[in-house]
Amino acid sequence: MRKMNPLSRLQFFSVLFLMLFAGSFYSYSQCPSVTEPIQSFCNIPTPLIADLVATDNGGGVQWFATPTSQQPIASTVPLINGRTYYADDITGVCGTRVSVVVDILGPPVGLNFQGVCVDNPNDATISDLFVVGNNVRWYATPVGGVPLPPSTVLVDNTLYYADQGNPITGCRTSRLNVFVNVGVVPVSTGDRIQEFCDDPQSPPTIADLVTSEDQNNWYATSTSAIPLDPNTPLVNGTSYFASTVDSPCESIERFEVIAILFAPNNSGQDGNIAFCETAITPNQTLDLLTVLGGAPWNDGVWTGPLPTTNGGFGTVDVTEMTVLGSPYVFTYTVSSSVLCDPSSSTVSVSIIEEFDPGIDASIHLCDNNDSVDLFTILEGNPDPGGIWSPTLSSGTGVFDPSVDTAGIYTYTISGVWPCGDKSANVTVTLTNSLSAGVDSALVSCNIDAPVDLFTILGGSPDVGGTWSPVLTSGTGVFDPSVDPEGVYTYTILGTAPCGDDSAIVTVSVNPAPDAGVDGTIDLCNNDDPLDLFTVLGGTPDAGGTWSPVLTSGTGVFDPSVDAAGTYTYT
Repeated sequence: MRKMNPLSRLQFFSVLFLMLFAGSFYSYSQCPSVTEPIQSFCNIPTPLIADLVATDNGGGVQWFATPTSQQPIASTVPLINGRTYYADDITGVCGTRVSVVVDILGPPVGLNFQGVCVDNPNDATISDLFVVGNNVRWYATPVGGVPLPPSTVLVDNTLYYADQGNPITGCRTSRLNVFVNVGVVPVSTGDRIQEFCDDPQSPPTIADLVTSEDQNNWYATSTSAIPLDPNTPLVNGTSYFASTVDSPCESIERFEVIAILFAPNNSGQDGNIAFCETAITPNQTLDLLTVLGGAPWNDGVWTGPLPTTNGGFGTVDVTEMTVLGSPYVFTYTVSSSVLCDPSSSTVSVSIIEEFDPGIDASIHLCDNNDSVDLFTILEGNPDPGGIWSPTLSSGTGVFDPSVDTAGIYTYTISGVWPCGDKSANVTVTLTNSLSAGVDSALVSCNIDAPVDLFTILGGSPDVGGTWSPVLTSGTGVFDPSVDPEGVYTYTILGTAPCGDDSAIVTVSVNPAPDAGVDGTIDLCNNDDPLDLFTVLGGTPDAGGTWSPVLTSGTGVFDPSVDAAGTYTYT
């Protein structure tokens, strides 16, 4: 190892000091300097590192990102707005680096969509556009071209372009594109008085007001801030104020319109009326207007199957109407409110046929007559379908003399409105019939006592009748000993309308039986048996019986066994 002596060491440090001092003096005297610490550029053309300005004091100029960074920035690198850059010489170790702050100016600031609201399209000019910038100029193209004068009239739905000038360098920036919508909102005009039909079914509203412009907002006053809803109903005689709208523009001045509402034509409500044919009087008329419901106007016109008079009252001759021609339909039309649709209603007139219950009648019946339908007793031409009162036992109009009572029976037929119910009466008179009784028969013996044949009749015969053939007694007494057997008729005369009644008694007369004449006989107990019939006197009839009973069981008497005594032949 080579060692250095003290003297040599001293000489070395002296030479080194001189070299370092001389080098340091050289470095500081060669560093670049900057007179503009803030340097401004436009964003076009794109500013580069090479565009930064520093004074070369002999050592060259390089730019660095930081005060101590070792790698210089290439001259072609674009500058960044607001960034600080640092200058040094080509050695990069010149000393403390000077800094430069970069300010890059872009296009002016403003909305990319701008609307201009004017009354007249020619009033919309370049001067109405707004952007923030320095020495702003407007163009029709994104690049190139010449600036547009401030008085240039704007074209609706068109792009315009604005740049600004750098106040330090005078350079021009890139351009801001602005899409322009020109809203033309002229003051509306039109009819200041607007008339409408005030139809309650479709009332006029704000939406029905019209002006010369397609789009309007309507207000209650000339200064009110909130527009009226288009569905707001109009009020008669009220003023409404219209602004012109071309969104987002709205005219300041407003057009006044007065709304006049006319009542709709009123023909009333359909009506109906009917007359009973029998209630129509001579020369009877009808004002059809009075039949309509509601509150119809009286200035309308009537049309229909018959002529009318008296204008809107529609007077018609009712006597010309018939049942067969009904209904008569008349139409009433009101059209005097010309802004409203005509209104029509109808009146239907009907003539109602009155039902005929017939004409009162009477009938006289016998209580044994057949049943009678009282409807057939009514006179005239009664209509069917009515009811009878009081109610008959049949539940219909059939009268049964055997169960129903005499009296007045009313036939009522219900009328169709306006015809009322109609009635007719049948007076029923009943006569009780007389009875000859019920046929019977009498068997008599020719020796019997006389019999009153009336007592032989069955049932409940009435007295006062006559017998035929005539009996010997001249009455109803039959004498078997003198009157012949046969058929005897009892007849009792009826009171109209009841007829005569007869009953018969068939009489049979039988001859009386002959038991002979009493006889006696004496016998010895050893005599032969004897038939007691041969002992009877006279001409006895055979076939009788003996009592007490003989042992023989017949009429033969056996003296050996039968006891003496009286034996009766019957």
